[in-house]
Amino acid sequence: MAVFSVKTAYNYLMDLEQFNDPWPWKEIWKARAPFKVVLLTWLVVWKASLTHDKLQRRGFHLCSRCFLCHQEAEANGHLFLHCSITRQL
Repeated sequence: MAVFSVKTAYNYLMDLEQFNDPWPWKEIWKARAPFKVVLLTWLVVWKASLTHDKLQRRGFHLCSRCFLCHQEAEANGHLFLHCSITRQL
C-alpha cells in the first residue's frame, strides 16, 4: 500500500507537465489521501481552478498578478507549479 505525500504528487505533476504522459485518473481517486487533497489534485491537473486568467476570459477586469509573489500572471500552472512562494511551501 502506497502512502500519499505532497512531495510525490508535486514531482509527478512536474514530470507530467514536461512529458505529457497520460494521468492515472483511477489512481487519483483511489489514493489514500483526504478527499480535499484528491479533489485539489484533480482540479490542478484539469486546470479547473478559478484563477485570474480564467476570470478575465469570462469578462472580468482584473489585474492578473499572482497574489503570492506579485511577479507573474495568476494561472494554474504558475500558481501550483512555478510560483516562487508555493515552491517554498
